[in-house]
Amino acid sequence: MLSYLFILLPALGRLAYAASMAPSAVAAQYNLATSTVLSWPTATLTSNDTQAHLVRTWGLNKEHIQDGPDNLQFVNDPFPTSQPAGTSGSSSSGPVLQVTYNEGSFSHDTGGAQFYALWNTSDGSQFNSMMVSYELAFDSGFDWVKGGKLPGLRGGLNSTGCSGGNKATGLDCFSARLMWRKDGEGEIYAYIPTPNNLCSEKSIICNSDFGVSIERGSFTFASGQWTRVTLLVQLNNPPDIANGYMALYFNDVLAVSQSKLQIRAADSVAANGFYFSTFFGGSDTSWATPVTTHTYFRNVQLWGSNLASNMSGSQVSESPSSYKSSATLILTLLAIVTLTDLNDFITPSQACIKPVEQKDAPKSQEKEAGAASTEIMIDSTGTYYEVSADSLSATKDSSKSNTKLAQAQISLNDCLACSGCITSAESVLITLQSHTEVLNFLASNAEAPASQRKIPVVSISPQSLASLAASLSSTSCIDKRVTSRQVLRRLNVFFKEVLGFGHAFDTTFARELALKEHVKEFLERKKKAEEEGEGAEGQLPMLASACPGWICYAEKAHSEMLPFIAKTKSPQQVMGTLVKSYLGSRWGKTPDGVYHVTVMPCYDKKLEASRKDFYDEIYATRDVDCVITTGELEMMIREKGWNLSVPVPGELEPSNTSEELPELLQHPGTSSGSYLQSIIEHIERTWEGPVKVSAKMIRNTDYEEYTITEDKEDGKVLFKGAKCYGFRNLQNIVRKVGRERGVRTGVGAAGRMRRTAVAKKGDADKKYDYVEVMACPGGCVNGGGQLKGTKDEEEYKRNWEESGVKWGNKELTRRVEEAYWEDELWTKKGQSRPEQAIAVVMELLGESALRTEYRAVESEVVGLAVKW
Repeated sequence: MLSYLFILLPALGRLAYAASMAPSAVAAQYNLATSTVLSWPTATLTSNDTQAHLVRTWGLNKEHIQDGPDNLQFVNDPFPTSQPAGTSGSSSSGPVLQVTYNEGSFSHDTGGAQFYALWNTSDGSQFNSMMVSYELAFDSGFDWVKGGKLPGLRGGLNSTGCSGGNKATGLDCFSARLMWRKDGEGEIYAYIPTPNNLCSEKSIICNSDFGVSIERGSFTFASGQWTRVTLLVQLNNPPDIANGYMALYFNDVLAVSQSKLQIRAADSVAANGFYFSTFFGGSDTSWATPVTTHTYFRNVQLWGSNLASNMSGSQVSESPSSYKSSATLILTLLAIVTLTDLNDFITPSQACIKPVEQKDAPKSQEKEAGAASTEIMIDSTGTYYEVSADSLSATKDSSKSNTKLAQAQISLNDCLACSGCITSAESVLITLQSHTEVLNFLASNAEAPASQRKIPVVSISPQSLASLAASLSSTSCIDKRVTSRQVLRRLNVFFKEVLGFGHAFDTTFARELALKEHVKEFLERKKKAEEEGEGAEGQLPMLASACPGWICYAEKAHSEMLPFIAKTKSPQQVMGTLVKSYLGSRWGKTPDGVYHVTVMPCYDKKLEASRKDFYDEIYATRDVDCVITTGELEMMIREKGWNLSVPVPGELEPSNTSEELPELLQHPGTSSGSYLQSIIEHIERTWEGPVKVSAKMIRNTDYEEYTITEDKEDGKVLFKGAKCYGFRNLQNIVRKVGRERGVRTGVGAAGRMRRTAVAKKGDADKKYDYVEVMACPGGCVNGGGQLKGTKDEEEYKRNWEESGVKWGNKELTRRVEEAYWEDELWTKKGQSRPEQAIAVVMELLGESALRTEYRAVESEVVGLAVKW
C-alpha cells in the first residue's frame, strides 16, 4: 500500500515516511528494468590516466571531458570507515574519484569538472525514465560558501544547452542536477519549462536567468562523511501533458517528490545519460571557494526504462513559441506593398500601375453586354472605391455612396514570385521587417517566461555606421569628425542598455569570410574554364552576388545570367550563419533560440533575408530574423530619446575584446565590400613575377575596368574585371557579358529568351573574368536605406517623407564615403586581418554554409502588353 501511495501521491511534496528504500528497490518500484554500473579502476590513477579511463569506459559525449579534466583523479578513499547513514547494501574498497576546486574558482570554467556520459538502450528505443545513484563526500570542514552544483541527469539532442543560463524550452534538452547551498542545504536544480504557474508553488524557486530550484533545504549535506543520493527523472508525455516527475532519495529516504512537471515538449527529447557537473557557483566571485578543496565520488549506477509515464497531469496552458498556429504565422508574414518614386525602374507589372485619378465626371455611355456591374475609382486622397456602374454618373463623390476597398496585402514570397515589377525592390516594406517589429519582439521577449526567451543579437553593416558618422559630423554641434568606430561603441551601449540586446556586432568579420570564399570560388571557376576551354558554360565571368537587388533582377529578368553569378553568400547571410549556428552553439542555443537583427544600407536586404534559401526547416527559423535600414535605426534612436552625439567611455580604444568576433576589420578597395579588389589582391600576391594593375573609366566612376598584366614588355593580360554600380550600367554589363560569352540576353520581363551559344570568332580582346555588381549608384554607401540629404541628384530640394525617393545627392554620398574610410585605425597600413580566426571559422562552418543557389522566377506578364 505504501508503494502504491508513493506512485499516486508524489505531489504531496516532501514525504515524512521514514522507511528506507535502496536504489534497487526504487528502480523496481518504477519499472526501471535496465541498469548499468559505471566502470571503476582497481587502483589509484594519475590525472592523465584518470582522464583516459573516463573517456574509454564511461561513454563520454564527443569523447572528451568538457571542463576541468586536470581536476579529476582516482585516489584512495579519504574516509574508508564511513558509510552513508541508514543505508543498506553499500560497499566500497577501491579508489574514489576526487574532484578539485581550486582556490578562488567558481563556475565550471575555473574549477571542478563537467562532462556528459551518454547511456543508450540496446534495442534502439529511448529512455523515458532514468535514475542515477551515487555516493559522495566533502572534505572535512568543507566551506559551502553560497553553493555549488553536483552531478545529475540530462537529455535531448542539444548536449550543451539547458545549463549555464541557457534556458530550457522543452524542445531540445533538459537537465536535472543537485545543488548544495549555504550550510550544506540541498535541492534538485533543474533546467525545465515552467508552465501552468509552476513557479507559484511553495516547493519551487524560479530564477529568470538560470535554473529552477526544487524543494530547497529538504535535505542537508554533511562534510567529512559519505552520503548516498538517488535522483529519479520520469519524463512527461509530450508535447503538452505535464505528468513528469522528479524525486530525490537522500541516504535512501525520500526527500524530494515533485510531480506534474513538463520536462519536454517534443518526443525527440529523451533521457540520455549521466551529467557529471560539479563546481562552486554561481556566475560571479561571490560564489568562489576561499581555499582549494575537494569532493569524492564512488558507486555510480544508472537505471532506465522506455515506458511512458502513467501518472496523471494537466494539459500545458502555455506552449513554446515555435507552436504558434499556422494561421497566426501567415498573418504575421503579410506585407504591404507601397509604390514610391520608381527612379531606377526597369519594367513594371501592369497590376502595379496606379490608376490615374479621374476628376471629371465620366460621360454616360451604353453598357456593353457582359460588362462588369461595378468599377474601381480613386478619389483625391488616393483611396480606392468599388463604384456601381449605374450610379457612377449620378454622384460626384463616390466616397459617400460606394464601398471603400481595403488596402491589398501580399506576402514577401508573393512579391518575389511576381516578376512583373523590377526595381531595386526598395519600395517593398514588409511588416515583419521593420523597426516596429524589432521593438515589439524585444518587449515581448523580456516579458516571456524565462524558459522561452531568446538571445537577441544585432549586427550592423559598416556602410550604416558610415552613414550615421557622416550625419553626426555634419551637425553644427560637433566640433570634429566622428568615426565609424565611435558610432559603433555608442550604438553598443544603445543596443544593450536601452533596447536590451544581448550581443552587438559589426558585419566586417562576416565580410572577410565572404571575401575568402568568393576568391576560392573564383579560382575554382577559372580552373574549370581553363580545363574545359573558353566556352565552358557558366563559369566566367563570375558576377558578384552580394547585392540582393541585382540577384532579384537577374532571377526575374535575366535568368540566362544566373550561371555566372557567384554562389557565395553575402556578408549579411554569412553573418546570419555565424550568429545562429557558430555563436549560437557557443552560447548553448539552437538556431531558434537566437533572434538576429541586422542593420543594412538598403531595403533589398529585407528581401534577401526572407528568401527560402536562408530558412532553416529543422528549427523553423531564418538566418536573419529581421532587417532594418540605417534610417529605421536612426528613427529608433530618436524615439527612445538617445543622443548618439554624446561620447561613451572607451569609444576611442583600438579594439573591443568583450565580444566573440573581431570588430571593424579593414580592407582595401571599395566601400561596397571590395569583391573585385580581393581577387586583384590575390592575383598580385600569388603570381610568380611582378604585375601591373591599370584602371579605366568607361562611362563614369560607377563603371570602371581593371586589368592586370605582367609587368614586362608585351606582358600578357592575366585578368580583366569591372566595377559596375547602378541599374543603368548594370544593363550594359548584362549585354556585354552576353555578347562576350555567346549568351543571347532577354530584354526585361518582355524578352527573356533561351540561352543560345552564338560565340564570336576572332575577338582578340580579353573578356571579363569578373564583375563587381551593385544595384545602387555609388554602391552600398548610397543605399536606399541610408540617411537622406535635403536635395536630390539634380540639386532640387525634396520632401523625402512624401516622395520616398531612394537616393540622396552626390555630396552626401561623398561624405558617407569619407566617413567609411575616416577611422585612422581602420586605414593604418600594416594592420593585418585575423587570418587564423577566419580559417578556423571557415573550416568549422564548411563550404555549404557559405554558399547558396539561385533560380529563375518565371512570369506570365508580357512586358509589351502593358498598357500605358
